[in-house]
Amino acid sequence: MINPKQLIAKCKFQEKKYRKNTAKLKQYLYGNWSSEHEENIERFVPTMYVIAKNNLRGLHEQFQTKLIEMEHSAFQHLTNLVGDEKFNNETVLAFITQQIIPYYIGRFNIMFSRELSFLPLLLRLKVYLMMYEAETNLEVKWHIRDRIMVTVAKLGECEIAELLALLNWFEQLYKKDINANYEFITNITFIHQARETRKTILKERGYKADHPLDEVSNSLSLLLDLNKIHDKKMALLIFELLTIYYPFLKNNELCHIIPNFIKTEDHNLLGKLGKEINKIPINYSNYFVNHKNEAHLLPDELSKWLNTHREEQLKLYIQKQNSKSVE
Repeated sequence: MINPKQLIAKCKFQEKKYRKNTAKLKQYLYGNWSSEHEENIERFVPTMYVIAKNNLRGLHEQFQTKLIEMEHSAFQHLTNLVGDEKFNNETVLAFITQQIIPYYIGRFNIMFSRELSFLPLLLRLKVYLMMYEAETNLEVKWHIRDRIMVTVAKLGECEIAELLALLNWFEQLYKKDINANYEFITNITFIHQARETRKTILKERGYKADHPLDEVSNSLSLLLDLNKIHDKKMALLIFELLTIYYPFLKNNELCHIIPNFIKTEDHNLLGKLGKEINKIPINYSNYFVNHKNEAHLLPDELSKWLNTHREEQLKLYIQKQNSKSVE
């Protein structure tokens, strides 16, 4: 697995070494991106960092070729994760194509991902992959790729997640984003802990990660926590997708009530069950990266305050962006 601080140090050494003769960097891009993850990182990434950070146009073509090879490698593995045998229901695919994708096309960013995060991981990944394939806006694709990275990290597919983190890192460097290195370190730190963190969070909620029925129950409990919902329209679409993907839900009395509950926010529809479910806390792992490129976990009280503030700001942001799209 990648050690982000060590990798950035190697990248900076490569930059210093070839600052006055960047043409020699071309030799480090010969050969194809192979199946050996760590070997690829060692062989190609420091040079790609220098090209991206300094926008070396003389090596742009070779740089783009490597990006395409990286993306192809990552998405080949992703396609295998959500193989056709897992998603051969045409009704599910049609719903994603006709309802989810048009809602986000051309405007999705990571702030819009809350309701999609309610889905079980493999179904969530399938939605993101279909969104990515349909999207043409490069900036929007960056945001979708970020969410794919988060999802596969939670599935425990760290090498794929690291590849996606690298792709987004290079793009940030190319755009002269001053936070590029900080965000890369934070992403890699998250990737290495994501699966175990998710298991812990689900356990605290009374569920077992990867257990099919527990995953569905977790999705429903999230939909019943109105504090977590930023976009009611998408929450309703997510619920409908769940009932299509899991047909048995249509026969559950509670699931007939959920859409009305989301629309009306009337807790009387759920009674005691709803009140208990809404006590589920919001849990995030909050990291910051200091000036020494060290990742730290925020103190609990500060983390809780930031989460509350963030929730309020996100809801306002989603409302504003949705009103703009209607206009």
